[in-house]
Amino acid sequence: MAVAIDDLATAASEATGTSLTATVPAGGVASGARVVVCFAMTGEGGTVSCADGRGNPYSVDEEVTNNTTVRTVVLSAPVATALQPGDAITVTHPEVARRCMTALVLTGLVDGGDPDQTQSAEFTSEAPSAGSLTVSTAPAALVTAVSVGTGGILPFFTPGNGWSAGDADQATVVAIYAQHRVAATAGTYTGEGTLSDTADWAAVFVSYQNVEDPEPEPAVPAGYPWPIHRRRRGWQ
Repeated sequence: MAVAIDDLATAASEATGTSLTATVPAGGVASGARVVVCFAMTGEGGTVSCADGRGNPYSVDEEVTNNTTVRTVVLSAPVATALQPGDAITVTHPEVARRCMTALVLTGLVDGGDPDQTQSAEFTSEAPSAGSLTVSTAPAALVTAVSVGTGGILPFFTPGNGWSAGDADQATVVAIYAQHRVAATAGTYTGEGTLSDTADWAAVFVSYQNVEDPEPEPAVPAGYPWPIHRRRRGWQ
């Protein structure tokens, strides 16, 4: 199966609270995929976590905060139990009034893939960039999440060269933008884009690659007098 990245769901809220929920649409998410959640909130500190209605295990892949203005958190989970239409994907966070999220689904990676490398950065400009990373094993799925905070009109985001735009959402003074691409060949890639105006931004770049198969246990010859044990420098 070829590696693919698709939009899944978005959500936003301007009501003070400690959680935000997106709903899985028709079609659901099959087991063996990976769900990636890109979450933005105003810049308060504290723990951010994620869960879905089927108990798949989410972890924080990377996060970054631009002072007190905006915070980006990328979380993901391999889908061991398929998500059904109407299932909830819920981010739990410190109490804030404005937050938003967009979720993507990665398919075609073995066992949903693993987060491999991450980069993050924050600044105030029209050119958000999380930095560059090197893909050593292709194919890989690449995701950049850019949150933007401003006291005025939120700027538009244009993906970088070679990137595809994901679904976006916003909550008055905070927006979340996602872009994605499949790295078909090994090489260096940069998670960057362009804003239509200067704003505070916080950007996260994550690569996901195939889960490495564990090294198989050696065959034990018939009649061998003691067990074979794995050592750092060979078998013995």
